[in-house]
Amino acid sequence: MIGLDEVGRGCLAGPVVSAAVGLSEIPDGLKDSKKLSKNQRIKIVPNILKRAFFVGIGVVDVNYIDNFGLTESVTMSMQLALLNLKLKDDEYQIMIDGNYNFLKNYLFVKTVIGGDNLINEIKAASIVAKVFRDSLMQQAHHVWPQYGFNKHVGYGTYYHLNQLAKYGPCPIHRLSFKPIKVV
Repeated sequence: MIGLDEVGRGCLAGPVVSAAVGLSEIPDGLKDSKKLSKNQRIKIVPNILKRAFFVGIGVVDVNYIDNFGLTESVTMSMQLALLNLKLKDDEYQIMIDGNYNFLKNYLFVKTVIGGDNLINEIKAASIVAKVFRDSLMQQAHHVWPQYGFNKHVGYGTYYHLNQLAKYGPCPIHRLSFKPIKVV
């Protein structure tokens, strides 16, 4: 089984990141990424990697998101995560968190509402994707510190919106998203 999850869909800045994870055994402390603190997520990733027989990550940048939209971007990030596994699409059951099948061209896909709370492989994928994306946003913070990407990682917080109003968008802001279109 492959668990697949994405992060960054609701952000105003930064990429959409998906992770695909297959586990040989269940790491201790595995939970939905939203139920773990930032430090807990960072701490569990090495345990996930030790117990995973494969991990694939797919990253879709802001230009792709602005040009093709969010649904196509999530689809592409999931396809990239699976392509990085170098598996045939009929070798494994793919479990996607949520109720929308982004992988209509794949044979064995099942969507699971609340899967990031129910399926261990999806829990692991949600953590890996979140930690990976957060690290990208930490790097972005070093380039554009005025936005505070290290704190809100691109989400539309009050602080982020204020900084956007003050400085305007930077190259990793999603120009097609409504709050930024107005700035």
